[in-house]
Parts: sequence; C-alpha cells; structure tokens
Amino acid sequence: MTYEMNKENRKKLPLISVIIPAYNTEKYLAECIDSVLNQTYKNFEVICIDDGSTDGTLKILEQYALKDKQIKVISQQNQGLSITRNIGLDLAKGKYIYFLDSDDMIIPETFEEIIPIMEKYNLDSFHFDIKVFFDTKKCEDKYSNWNPTKQTSFSYVQEGAELFRSFLECKGIWVMAGSQINKKDFLIKNNLLWYPKIIHEDELFTVIALLCAKRTYHINKQYYLYRKRDNSITTSEMTFHNIYSYLTIYIQLMNYVVMHPINKIVEEAVVKRLETMKNYWFTKWWELSSEEKSKITSLSPLESHIFKTLVDESIGEKLIDINSLISLMKSDKYYGCYLYTSGNITQKIYDSLIEHRLEDKLLGFVDGRKEKWGKNFLGKSVVSYDSCKTDFNVLFIIGLSFLAPKNLLESGVNEYVIVTDLNG
Repeated sequence: MTYEMNKENRKKLPLISVIIPAYNTEKYLAECIDSVLNQTYKNFEVICIDDGSTDGTLKILEQYALKDKQIKVISQQNQGLSITRNIGLDLAKGKYIYFLDSDDMIIPETFEEIIPIMEKYNLDSFHFDIKVFFDTKKCEDKYSNWNPTKQTSFSYVQEGAELFRSFLECKGIWVMAGSQINKKDFLIKNNLLWYPKIIHEDELFTVIALLCAKRTYHINKQYYLYRKRDNSITTSEMTFHNIYSYLTIYIQLMNYVVMHPINKIVEEAVVKRLETMKNYWFTKWWELSSEEKSKITSLSPLESHIFKTLVDESIGEKLIDINSLISLMKSDKYYGCYLYTSGNITQKIYDSLIEHRLEDKLLGFVDGRKEKWGKNFLGKSVVSYDSCKTDFNVLFIIGLSFLAPKNLLESGVNEYVIVTDLNG
C-alpha cells in the first residue's frame, strides 16, 4: 500500500526526520536525496547539512530546497561527521530519526515498511541489512568478498543487548548509521549523541544504542544501499587518526560497560567485539608510515598508557623512548643489540648509541631484504631476521617503520623494544 499525500492521512502518520550530512559529495548527492524524495511513505523532513564543502555540494542542496519544502539546508564550517549529525538531531522535529550518508541511498519502500512496525510495537530502534554496491570496478574487485545480508531475521521484539549478541552469533553486526532507524525520544533520554572528532564513530554509537534499547527489531531485508568508493573514510589509506579513533571507541565502550552493568552473556559479547576491534586496529598500526606512527606522542597520558597496555597484551612488546633505550643498553641486561628499522630513524638510533659509547653492543642491522643493503651498513653487518642470534641477552630495537615485529616473533626472537619517541 502506498501512503497518499493528503492532509488527513499525513496528520495520522508519524514524522520521520532524515538527517543527511554532506561534505564534498556533489557526484552522489542527487541520487541520495532522490532516494528519500521517492519514498512511498511521504511524511518526512529532510535536514541536509553542508559541512564546509569546497565543491558544488551546497549549490545542489540549495537547488533541491527551492523545489521541495520538505528539505531544509544548513551550511556551516567543517566540523566533522559526528558534530554535524548531532546538529541535525537537535534540529529534527520527527518522532523517528534516520541518518543517511550523502553518498548512499535507500530503497523506495523503506519507511513505508518500517515505520508501521515501529509504531505497532513501540520500538526504540529498528535494524535492517545493507546492500553494497561499488563505484568502480577496482573497488568491486577489492571488496568482492563482502556479504552483508544476515542469514536470519530477528523479527521479534527483544532488548537491544540481546539483539547485539544475536548479531555477533550470526555474521557480525552492521554498525552503519544508515542501517537503523531510532526513536528520537529514545536517543534524547539516553543522551545518545555521536562522539566528536573521531572517525568510525558508528562503531561506538550503534553498540551503545543497542545496549541502551529496551525494544528493538530486525529484518534482514536490504533497505540500505551502501556505496563502496575510492577515497572514502572506509577505503582511504590508514592514518594515525584511524588508530586514535578506534582507541577512543575502545575506551568509551569499556567505560560504558563499567558504568552500566549488563548480564554476563552480553558482557562476553561486548568483550568479543572489543577484541575484534583491537585486533583490527592493531594490525593496521603496523601498516602506518613512520610519520603517522610518530603521532603516538600526541596521546594523553591515559590514552598512551592504555594503548601501550593493549599493545603489550597483543604481542608482548614494550614501547620506549630513546632515553629509556640508552639506559637499557647501558645496563648489564643485554650484551648486544640489533637494529631493525629503516631510513632516518636508523641513523638517529645509531647516532645515539655511538654518542653514548655503545657501539660495541651493536651487533648489526636486521632487514628482510638483505640484498638491498649489502653485507655491511655503517660499518656493521646486515643480516636477515631469521639468521641472527635470538637468545634472551640480545635486544632487537625496532624503530617507527613499516616493518611489523611478527616476522621477528616467528623467527624465535625473545627480546625487543619499539622506539616511539626519538626525542626522549
């Protein structure tokens, strides 16, 4: 059944506020907005917020607003996705809230099929599946193994914590903002805002929202059309800001569980999610450039402590600065060391060892591509990581580089440190 757009019917239908933050998405914006305007359910408002775009995004939004009174356009200096979503939530007049990214779409019957169920069962939130489509063949080849449809519909009313656990037991949880509709009163009552100044913010918002919700529902229909494209947040090259964001999410989820006790089974599910998240960003950490890794010094003392603790738990490593390294090498704990690093970092660590008369303790340099450097470098031998001494009295010094310590561990190395601050 299609909802007719007459005044009598419209008054009977709850208003849904569609919040669309937009930043430099002129190429995709029309498809996104049209997918909302083409909804068979017509009682909605569209709040489009241009977040300081430098392309034609704002112009496109203004043109749509002139043609349709349901569209409201806000323009602001760039503040990031989270703050922009929060601004939209504050402006929203609807009973229900839907956050849609400006490069994605929804199918025409989305609201018509979902809103009546939310009304019937007085739901806090409604979750649904996504269909991935690709902007380029290159993107499709890279992410061809994505299979976003869950095998099961959890199409009955249950607490969000149980739905969260069910998601993890199935095929995981789709945390995208566009895969859920929430009641506004529920969001406001639980102070469910988007955490500012981070990316991957959906990871935090969706999990906590589920843990707060008393009445949730899920259908495994693909209402949400999720675009995979080059140069988006999820496909761009990893930076330290990605790692910082995941660390923040990890800390905030831990804080929530501590402050809001949940049953043991759900708590185990949260821990499983935290472990998956930690393993992911820990792996990505080793893919960062030396310049990006050096930004670890920008962490607060507490963040730094937690980060180092998590790293220690993962592979037993120790992060130290150059002064601590020198003190360690002056002690009797190690009779020698190898440098496993690259570029200027190698030179700085080497110079510090020479400056403190520790040249005799430097046994050589380790590199997986020995042929690149030859047999000697700076007067010391160059060896592969699988052919050097690995006893407990030899220390491997790893600089901020692309090289992960996994190769060392697999070769039987027992003792190593990672120098995170070359300035002491």
